[in-house]
Amino acid sequence: MAGKHASTSTLSHRRKIGEESGMLSKKIELNDLHDREVIRDCIARHAHAFDRCDLELAKSVYWPDAIEHHSGSYSGPAYPWIETTFEWLRTVRPGWKLMSNPLIRLDGAEARVESYVLAVNQIGAHDGQVREAFIGGRYLDRMTKRNGEWRIIERHSYIEWHGDADEVKAGTPFFGKVPDSGDFYPRDPSTEHFVGSL
Repeated sequence: MAGKHASTSTLSHRRKIGEESGMLSKKIELNDLHDREVIRDCIARHAHAFDRCDLELAKSVYWPDAIEHHSGSYSGPAYPWIETTFEWLRTVRPGWKLMSNPLIRLDGAEARVESYVLAVNQIGAHDGQVREAFIGGRYLDRMTKRNGEWRIIERHSYIEWHGDADEVKAGTPFFGKVPDSGDFYPRDPSTEHFVGSL
């Protein structure tokens, strides 16, 4: 009887451990889903802030020590770049950004993220005409979680193609040569960005 009692006790203990392990696994999954949703919201707030020229909101997406690498034209602290960019944005009509395909890889309090972006702005061209400029590109972000909050700590911005409505059809670039673009695997920057986690 004693052996049977011990066996029943052991089985009950194992079931309890299994239940606790299952609960912990579900908690981890829920935390993972929550982090992914917060990261998506951060990316969406970035697009909204730049389209609406909301400086404080734009800065809230980046950590104060964040670095911005912007399409070969800038590489340095993010906040000064944001301020300079907003000075220019206020001289043109409000823009429009469509963010899509967020690819997120979590690693504790750090995340690697790739997002596609289609941007449209009405800007002045070299001939004095106001045109709709189209830009297609990607953001490769390294994001960190501090005190429960996710923000960008490093961003690489890549322009894949650009032009205005007429020039896109003609195949002539609106901004000149694309300085920093993508490529096929494994030469594309995303290969190094995700370091084997895809």
